[in-house]
Amino acid sequence: MRNSIKLLLATTLLAVSLTGVVSSAQAKQAKDRKAYFLLGDPRPGSKFKQKLFRSDVPFDKSYSELTPTLKERVKTPYGGLKDSEHPPFPVEGTEVIYRPLYKANLELKKEGDVLAIAMISPTGKVENVTVYKAPTPNIATMLSYIITNTEFDPATCDGKPCQMEYLFENKIETKPNWAR
Repeated sequence: MRNSIKLLLATTLLAVSLTGVVSSAQAKQAKDRKAYFLLGDPRPGSKFKQKLFRSDVPFDKSYSELTPTLKERVKTPYGGLKDSEHPPFPVEGTEVIYRPLYKANLELKKEGDVLAIAMISPTGKVENVTVYKAPTPNIATMLSYIITNTEFDPATCDGKPCQMEYLFENKIETKPNWAR
């Protein structure tokens, strides 16, 4: 009985220590990730361009222009895509969604998380958009409109164009943000 308790305790401690190793490795990987910013005009009286949005991939690149590492970042939320598969992606990069979203929010000046999922056809057409989170109904409507009017490279499944969801998730901020 005593040996089985010791074995259980040793196994638990090993599991906890391994979890710590994985967690610290994941933390280091996240820290080493380069952040990309969509820059706007300087605020009045400043020379520094505002950081409008942050992303793990450049805003001005199409999927085909991304490095293999950046392509993996795009694929990560989709979980389990093969090497011959990739998710849909805006033809001209994500800036075609982010910049109009920022401009549309200039008058509303609302902050908060945005989350939308669009179904993209095998031809790259947006079939529908569902906005799950937005600071206001007006921002949800604007985001849906912007994504619906975006041209996409379709997803590929086993090397062939296929229907797949496109995930759009970020945070809208309106406060000065050159220090982020």
